Amino acid sequence: MKWYGIGDDFGNSGISTAVSNGSQTPVVRTIPTAIKELIDIDQLESLGQDLNSINSIRLHNEDISFLLGDFAQAQYKDSWNGRGDILRYASKYHLVGLLSNAASVIPDREFGIYVVTGLPATTFIKKPDLRGDIKKALDGTYVFTIDMGKTWRTAVVEVVNVIMEGAGALLYYGAKSSNKDEMHAVIDIGGRTTDLFVAQNQRPQQEYCQGKPIGVETAADIIKSLC
Repeated sequence: MKWYGIGDDFGNSGISTAVSNGSQTPVVRTIPTAIKELIDIDQLESLGQDLNSINSIRLHNEDISFLLGDFAQAQYKDSWNGRGDILRYASKYHLVGLLSNAASVIPDREFGIYVVTGLPATTFIKKPDLRGDIKKALDGTYVFTIDMGKTWRTAVVEVVNVIMEGAGALLYYGAKSSNKDEMHAVIDIGGRTTDLFVAQNQRPQQEYCQGKPIGVETAADIIKSLC
């Protein structure tokens, strides 16, 4: 069984997954954060929907299927997006989003993934127990299908680290300067939040690592309200 490295960002506007096998540039897949649970997914076919074009996942021995991404967002106004729910990072929704994105990029019937995922700076600092909860929620061996049961696949998930959002980008792109006293920063602007990560020689500077509850979507909402 082949193992892959995964960079995971479970945002409340988008679910992004970067997949690497260690010898190539990571392949990134991003879908809108919209998840809808359905007991009878086959009913969509009777409504004229092309099931092959719908992003879905079902875990083995479970009756509920999950629709994800563009289709769920467009067709179901009550689809889950996790906004306002700080526990979403340690939820079943996080698991199915991670598995769905990974399986869409990885062709193997059986595979393992080493996962590094992130938390907003403020949440990371104030909710340290959440890091362990995320590992418990995601770690394990899962049998699932993303093609309505035509093919069953197996994934072994191991969370190797939960870091502050922004730290991964700094590690990936690296510091250009050899001056270890020099500080470097990453600004992560999301749909509903903006986070700042600052590090000196890869050591986070806690007084600067913080977030604000405003992002691209909230800014758009403010502008609309003024029109």
